[in-house]
Amino acid sequence: MKKTESNPIDRLVETAADIAMKAAAEYARVNGLKYETEAMVACLRAHLKAGWKAALYDAKQALDAGMPQVAEATFKASMAQIGIEAAREAGFPEKK
Repeated sequence: MKKTESNPIDRLVETAADIAMKAAAEYARVNGLKYETEAMVACLRAHLKAGWKAALYDAKQALDAGMPQVAEATFKASMAQIGIEAAREAGFPEKK
């Protein structure tokens, strides 16, 4: 597949990672946490890998029930939660 083309799976992965990263950054900011970029990326990767299947399963259940908006909201919430969990793990209190 050409780099200029984008398939639905690639877009889904990019969207999931984007939601998780934004949630992690926001959680860290709001809670005054600092983090090493490499550590945060490693935590995000691990949490995404661990939570990906459950998030897709939950979204598919909503789709199968004819609730596409619920499927999207559920998936986004799952990805945001993954980001928050990664920030909790990788973050450390900012010294004042």
